[in-house]
Amino acid sequence: MLATAVQQGMNVQTSQLNGFSPLWIPPDASPMTFASLHTPANPAGYFEVRNDEVSNPNRPVTPVEATAMSLNTAFADLWHRVALNAANGQYSVFNMAKAFGVNVSKAGSGLVGMKDEAGTALGQASLTVEEQATMIATLADGGVYHTPHVIKQIIDGTSVISARVIQRQVLTPDQAAEVDYAMSFDMGPTGTANGLGLTNGQTVIAKTGTTNLSQSAFFLGATQRDAMAVGMFVSHPGCTLPVSEQALCTDTNALAFAPPAGLQTLFGVGGYAGYGGQWPAIIWHDYFMKEFNSLPAQAWPALPANYGTAWNLVPPLPKPKPQPQPNCNGNNNNGRRCHTPFPLPSGLPTLVPPVGGGGGGGGAGTVGGAAAGVMATSLLTALLPAGARLRSRRRRRSPGRKGNA
Repeated sequence: MLATAVQQGMNVQTSQLNGFSPLWIPPDASPMTFASLHTPANPAGYFEVRNDEVSNPNRPVTPVEATAMSLNTAFADLWHRVALNAANGQYSVFNMAKAFGVNVSKAGSGLVGMKDEAGTALGQASLTVEEQATMIATLADGGVYHTPHVIKQIIDGTSVISARVIQRQVLTPDQAAEVDYAMSFDMGPTGTANGLGLTNGQTVIAKTGTTNLSQSAFFLGATQRDAMAVGMFVSHPGCTLPVSEQALCTDTNALAFAPPAGLQTLFGVGGYAGYGGQWPAIIWHDYFMKEFNSLPAQAWPALPANYGTAWNLVPPLPKPKPQPQPNCNGNNNNGRRCHTPFPLPSGLPTLVPPVGGGGGGGGAGTVGGAAAGVMATSLLTALLPAGARLRSRRRRRSPGRKGNA
């Protein structure tokens, strides 16, 4: 979906997505209608979605921030903007997935019956690990898709039989560079796989994914040389409790403490909550550290100059009501304390929050031909409102709602 929006002209650095939660998403047939911050008077056709953590920013966000933080509301809203874009034909996201190699026609494919559902933006459609690995490999290769294959060629004496590999340009190099940039912060301080990148300075493009009951979890990560997807699943998804008791399997408050006996979940495996930014990302990290961390870092292709336009999916927000101030010139202070602030000393340094570019603990990887850490710091510092704080954390959450956008 991010690739679809970029293909339709969205600039990932300057656009504003809706990070408020909860959010009511309008029908896809009204792509230019703003999502609602409150229950609509006529909710028919609207889709309510919430973010996975109460600590999510609850404000306008850039596509870069939304991707790193895995914000459900921002991406469900972006889906409704691009899914039925007339310039690209109906079901644009569905068609983009097909171009990336997702089998949209086979029986059992999650996209077959969900191509007009906003929940697809949260990963509710089933994809194979191979399909996900192929998608991120396509992004890492400048938008060029190659048919997945195990054997490159067979040599029989003097005869060489090469694998039948289909190659096609899914995104232009500029479009791929935009998407790659947005995905290069997942292992940085604000990302869902914070600290699990390489330490050789190589920037990694990545994305985590988790189903709403932590019955499967994914991590996709790629350098410019190699791409890999890690998936974890339970043996028997679904709830085996009697119908009269199946509500226990969707009680997110109960899941935060102990899953019911009738539900298999990754929650609690190895002491983690079962999210893609945990075991799947750790497995990816350990393998790539062993096999590829000794290689020199490579700079990703430069971001295109002035690509696309700045989209704004955030409706006009009401101005905050001014709070009455105490009358410090008289005796009636309305119960408030009056104080006179003292001046700060001059010459204090300007503090900039250390936001990395996804290198994950090593040197500053490069995105767009510049130090990713420098670019990220200047970008997010400019966009965060005054007083906002960036939290460095590894996600340890209760498996309540979808954590993948």
